[in-house]
Amino acid sequence: VADLLTTLRFLLSVVILYVGLQEGPIAGIATASLLTILAWITDVLDGPLARHASHHTRLGHLDLPADLSLTLALTVCLVAWGIVPLSLVAGGILLTSVAMWVLHHRAPLQFTMGMIYGTFIFGAQRISPAWGRALTGGVGLVVLLNPTRAWGKVTSFLRDVQGILRGRAAEE
Repeated sequence: VADLLTTLRFLLSVVILYVGLQEGPIAGIATASLLTILAWITDVLDGPLARHASHHTRLGHLDLPADLSLTLALTVCLVAWGIVPLSLVAGGILLTSVAMWVLHHRAPLQFTMGMIYGTFIFGAQRISPAWGRALTGGVGLVVLLNPTRAWGKVTSFLRDVQGILRGRAAEE
């Protein structure tokens, strides 16, 4: 089941990208928002399901690439819909890449992914306040589904940033 959820997240990313580009912001926001919430739910559920499985998952190593595919799909939608300029995205990717290389850490990537998700929520709010609220509720649902993981992600990120600031950046 965990492998199916990871695979589904890849597929949802492709559909979000397709719908976002084909339908544009006005027609595409509902589908893109709904599928994004579903992708977030698959992300929060695949880990616990994998840990409870009696056998090892085959696709566990693809969790981060699945997350990145969702982030990329949302980023392309934001650019195509005129919410974020391409130059800002290109600069953000370059800055994130350099920061990860210099710091030898994933924290800049996590920060950038969070910024993309937040920008998508604010962009959805601008296009359709109802879908902006739905995405905000989706974040809340993800936290309710697995509060331990949500809290762990926040504290882990903050510890990583603290380590970077103290000069002890070491890859996870």
